[in-house]
Amino acid sequence: MQNSSFGWHLQFLTIIGLSLSTLTFLFGLIADLTSTALSASSTLPSNPPAVALSDHLFRLKNYLALVAAPIEATISILYWTLKAIDGKLLVQPYVVFFLALDCRDLMLFP
Repeated sequence: MQNSSFGWHLQFLTIIGLSLSTLTFLFGLIADLTSTALSASSTLPSNPPAVALSDHLFRLKNYLALVAAPIEATISILYWTLKAIDGKLLVQPYVVFFLALDCRDLMLFP
């Protein structure tokens, strides 16, 4: 089945926010792993090339976080505003949706 909508799945702000957050955490994880491996090794020279890689990954993670955090905050504000005004705008009335589920699926805290 062909999806002919403009923007495909990236037309949804939640997908964009989740993708950016995932990339941010992924780059942070790789940067942490490379810096931890470098500090744990006593046989490496004082300034191996991986130190530069780790520094670049931390910088990239920080730049991604500068973009991802406001988007996640915007998503949360929009979600809870729509939920407060009329919950039927988000979920069909016949679907049972508990507040505990909202808090658990990270819509409360981005």
